[in-house]
Amino acid sequence: MKKLAKKISAFLAAFAICSSSFAFWGNITVFSEDSADLEYTDNGECLTVTGCSRTASRAVIPAEMNGKPVTSIQDSAFLGCPELRSVVLPDTIEVISNSAFSYCSSLESVTIPDSVNKIDEFAFYGCSSLTEITIPDGVETIEWSAFAGCTSLETVNIPDSVTYVGLNAFLDTPWLKAKYRENPLLIVNGIVCSAKDHLLRVEIPRSAFSIGDNAFESAEYLKTVKIPDTITNIGDYAFAECKVLKNLTLPDSVTSIGRGAFTLCNEITSFRIPKGVTAIEDETFAFDSKLTDIYLHNNVHKIGINAFGSCESLEAVIIDDPECEIADYGSTISNGYDKNYTFSGKIYGHKNSTAQKYAQTYDYEFGVIGDANNDGEFGTADLVALENSLIRSTELADWRTVDKDNSGNIDVYDLILLRQQILEK
Repeated sequence: MKKLAKKISAFLAAFAICSSSFAFWGNITVFSEDSADLEYTDNGECLTVTGCSRTASRAVIPAEMNGKPVTSIQDSAFLGCPELRSVVLPDTIEVISNSAFSYCSSLESVTIPDSVNKIDEFAFYGCSSLTEITIPDGVETIEWSAFAGCTSLETVNIPDSVTYVGLNAFLDTPWLKAKYRENPLLIVNGIVCSAKDHLLRVEIPRSAFSIGDNAFESAEYLKTVKIPDTITNIGDYAFAECKVLKNLTLPDSVTSIGRGAFTLCNEITSFRIPKGVTAIEDETFAFDSKLTDIYLHNNVHKIGINAFGSCESLEAVIIDDPECEIADYGSTISNGYDKNYTFSGKIYGHKNSTAQKYAQTYDYEFGVIGDANNDGEFGTADLVALENSLIRSTELADWRTVDKDNSGNIDVYDLILLRQQILEK
């Protein structure tokens, strides 16, 4: 789904060629005097490079032509140019666009100016003669598969300005293979970008502060991940489809968990959400078939679409923020499409909360947090009931209503927290 969204974004971006004007002045194609016979489209206030002669061996793209700046390269503009050996870009270009130089199999040299801030997906995919690339200081984003399939690429110089490296950005390059011989993790500027195949256990070093988008996606053998307290961010789909991943604890340093981060993690049975996390994004735990219960502390203010969708073993979702924004779909918390996206478990929250409203809307069972005596309310009588349970070991109707610390055990600490809740009321 994420990849599809990216492609749609790239398609739409092709129409916003010149940021200062959306008018197309007849799509006039002109030719430069350069030996590459570069083709341009006039967009009124700026020009876009659209291609070159199929016999061109060198393309020097000028900063301006006919008094107008050359501001962009059209998607796939040089795709598959068989003779192209070198490219020089002007400092009027900010983005090397989608598939701009894909499959230029003879390309050996690329000069990228400091003005470029993004190298888009598949920009140099399959440039099998490219041996070295220097990414200038100023580039922040290297999109997925940007240099994948560059089978001769041995040297890559990445500046400190890069804050995002997409999925498979350097797949099947000698540079990445050499990196993996040094370390099974590719870490760029403190961001864990990807991991070597067939890893069973990963210990992320303290030098890292973020786990990037798709970093461990589809790591089919990965069972254990040790995450240090230097990590603050878990990216979109970071652990998606890690189907045997079981041993993973997020430290309290984590403040954000991306969309789909743990979708299709079939061995996770329970999960502790760090206190700094304020939102459970779309699809974060979707299709986690063994997830049985989840506790969302009162700092979690948002639950996205299908956040707990199709979790077939899910029995309990505890939502401690009375005003938590819950995506208004039955599938947001559900046991699966084969059960018509219904939920046979129980949602817990405070009386008159958004959790209660959500449960009532979709006819899900609801329990009041703190309701030890099972009368549908929370008050001092519940403290008495819990005290009696702790002193006399009497059984509670539903222990989850009073498990305030999400420990799985009912003890004096839960009683203290419930007393605090009474005082806050």
